[in-house]
Amino acid sequence: MDAQTAGTVVIAVATVIYTAATIALWRQTSRQVRLTREIFETTHRPHLALRAEVWSAAPQDLRTARQVRLFVKNHGTVPAAVTGWRASVTEGQRQLAEQIVAEGNLSLSLFPEREEMGKPLEIRSAQDAAYASNLSERGDLPTLVVEATVHYRGMLPATYWTRARIEIHPHWMVTTRHDTGDGTA
Repeated sequence: MDAQTAGTVVIAVATVIYTAATIALWRQTSRQVRLTREIFETTHRPHLALRAEVWSAAPQDLRTARQVRLFVKNHGTVPAAVTGWRASVTEGQRQLAEQIVAEGNLSLSLFPEREEMGKPLEIRSAQDAAYASNLSERGDLPTLVVEATVHYRGMLPATYWTRARIEIHPHWMVTTRHDTGDGTA
């Protein structure tokens, strides 16, 4: 092998090594950019939570409850744009109220550490409240179950959701469970 051929082989091998190293560096840089974006999105996003208040004709008497009001609070670091809403109130097997606002048909802005009330859910008319108050004579006390899902987005194009199940027991003990996620639920 002459010197010119040997030099060409050395240059070709070095070019292959440099190309492989450049591709590996490009892959690692792309991975680092993706991880940095994920960290930024996780720390700079809205986090919504739900709570319920019951409005009753007689204080401390769940049987006469007429309305459930849902409140949404943003615990995140950036504003949230609420884009959709679904809520229902049940008592045993009986559905008392349902509210559905399809995603994209609602525009409510929530700034960090702010709380807003959604549209109240009317659960009983005066006639229903009279029926419910008669339940106490039979010893049946209701437990109201509020289930709600809120869809929202932050500053970035990602979408999120929060789902809550709130049980309001006869003696006003409240249990709440929240799930959150990104994308569609």
